[in-house]
Amino acid sequence: PGVMTTVQDWPGRLGHWDVGISPSGPMDDLSFRLGNVALGNPEGAPGLECTLAGPSLRFSHAAVVCVTGADAPVTVDGVPVPQWEPVDVPAGAVLDVGTPTGAGLRTYVLVRGALDVPGYLGSAATFSLGGFGGYTGRALVTGDVLVPAAVPDGAPATAVVPVEAPPALVHAWELAVQEGPQPAPTYFLREDMDMLYGATWQVQTHANRTGIRLSGPKPRWARPDGGEAGLHPSNLHDNPYSVGALNVSGD
Repeated sequence: PGVMTTVQDWPGRLGHWDVGISPSGPMDDLSFRLGNVALGNPEGAPGLECTLAGPSLRFSHAAVVCVTGADAPVTVDGVPVPQWEPVDVPAGAVLDVGTPTGAGLRTYVLVRGALDVPGYLGSAATFSLGGFGGYTGRALVTGDVLVPAAVPDGAPATAVVPVEAPPALVHAWELAVQEGPQPAPTYFLREDMDMLYGATWQVQTHANRTGIRLSGPKPRWARPDGGEAGLHPSNLHDNPYSVGALNVSGD
């Protein structure tokens, strides 16, 4: 089943942040949606997201698939097949998706007709922390059986994804940031903020779909401790975090 292969759909499970339920859905939604469109599916139809090493999938019936996302070796019964275009998989054949060979961490396997997965709170996306959605609320394991839905009458024809359409996946990204409620001078020195903007930050192995830990230079801080919140100057009383916020911890 690969390192972590889950059923996702787009845009996921919207409208439940107030009770602690994230949307889930594909991390690289553009690659996911392009694969569906290439197969004539609705762009948000359920498919597979494969993190690091992808799965080996045996098809009991003939199907048409499209593998998108990060560049990775893809074969059908050992024969290399291209990404970003529909591929026929005969009945009994094995589709194997390998480990990405360059930038990018995730590949996507979409099937014409889409996966027939029941929705939960308006989405088929897997929310593994909550244990619901997708295939019984978890990543796939050996022996799981997924069923594609029938291709509806009048579905659009399949097509190759235009070469200019896929996202450009690179190893270094430049991100725009907006200072939040705890900038200089109360919590950080101005030089800390300049360091934040000017430094190169690296993704650590401590990363998942919930958050990504970055390593880089440490701030000097504008205060000696966290006051009532604790000893370290990074400590704060509990407060809401916006999606995409940078959380500067004590270590």
